[in-house]
Amino acid sequence: RCTSKSPSDCNCSGMATYLRARAADLLNDVYRKSELLWMDTGDCPLDIAIGPYEFYDDRLLGLKASYESITYSRDASASAAFAALTALVPTLADGLPVAPHVRARFDAVRPSPVSIADLLYTSGDARAGNQIRAFTLPNDDEVRRAKGSKNVILRNVVRAKFDALARPVAQRIFDPDLADKAVFSVYLQFLVTWQLSHGLVPQPITRSDGSVTTPRQMLRARYSVIESLQGEVIALFNMFALIDRGALDKVGDESVAATYLASLFDAVRQSEGSPQTVARTIVYNHLAAAGAVRYNPDRRTFSVVTTAFRPAIAALTAETLQIMARGDYEGAGRLILMHGLMPGEMRAKIATLVDVPVDILPSYVDMPASQR
Repeated sequence: RCTSKSPSDCNCSGMATYLRARAADLLNDVYRKSELLWMDTGDCPLDIAIGPYEFYDDRLLGLKASYESITYSRDASASAAFAALTALVPTLADGLPVAPHVRARFDAVRPSPVSIADLLYTSGDARAGNQIRAFTLPNDDEVRRAKGSKNVILRNVVRAKFDALARPVAQRIFDPDLADKAVFSVYLQFLVTWQLSHGLVPQPITRSDGSVTTPRQMLRARYSVIESLQGEVIALFNMFALIDRGALDKVGDESVAATYLASLFDAVRQSEGSPQTVARTIVYNHLAAAGAVRYNPDRRTFSVVTTAFRPAIAALTAETLQIMARGDYEGAGRLILMHGLMPGEMRAKIATLVDVPVDILPSYVDMPASQR
């Protein structure tokens, strides 16, 4: 039910068209037509993503997708606060720390503005395992080139996760002065930047025999790790760029690093071996190797060296984009082998966090028919 004072804010005709087409596509198992319609659902405050989206469970080729549905309510006024960031995405892509010929291997798809929303219901892959805080869909590169993407942050989930998970983790892995630097505003802003940073789509690759393939096909099961890693490092790189431009709240590098690392430690506890966990472990190990993160064995706490943090993220961003652009299966394997194994100090610290919940568990209450 729409409660907006403006009828134009409640135009759900596009949503109705999409749902009818999606119902048909769920039967014929061909989704591009309805996926394109989903990108034109208008200003309807109620939205639903439903279909075979995530490839993470396919550890062989990374091609089979799991079904899920996410129903959410958009907050137009809260979303408007971040709308201006969308126009900056093409310029952010131009500033990535890679050579022009590598940059040319990517299409900078301008994403739809970030939507701030509240989760209403999930099912399938979205409810199994870790509860999602945000998502960027669709995953179909052709649709993303034609229509962009929907970038949604589930505000109520984000707040619950920061308060119940990330904040307690920060208090345990850092000394008190650094723990206080991990704050919700930076946690939310990183998610916004992460969403916007998914607009970089690798171009198809022409083999020496003239056949055309894609980075996903060339990287096979390693693609999910490299794609997750690309999202992490580009988001961090772009967050610093947006702060420098004044497009995000002015916060110190120490606060960005502390908030990100608290989120990273929280996340890697939840699903060891998943592509996202391997990607975040690569980030941590790379930062540690560059001297941007240090472990104090006496206090069993971690600290950050802010002067080394940005250069380390820039270097890892460049390496990741080069692997993605070439579809470099061997290079991806070397990176995963070198940095993808959880180090002893991280594993030992995580073992002390057994009393901190690993996730939240939403409770969905069915409203009586008389109140609908």
